[in-house]
Amino acid sequence: MATAAGIALPAIRKLERDLGNLTTRTKALNALGWTLRGRNLPAGDSIGRQVAILRKRQKLSQRSLADMTGAQLLSP
Repeated sequence: MATAAGIALPAIRKLERDLGNLTTRTKALNALGWTLRGRNLPAGDSIGRQVAILRKRQKLSQRSLADMTGAQLLSP
């Protein structure tokens, strides 16, 4: 799964600040076991915040989510 997803850690950080794109969002949500549907997302004023809530609910760090999605670890 990690190789197929291919999201860099900075992309996860951008995603949670609402700067990511739909492809990145979809890959991150898939890695968390979620699909992008209005009813299964937690309350939040943005998709980035919703992804952060899902990640935290599963007790994952940004780095852990990035690893799950095949992120390349780059300097912050």
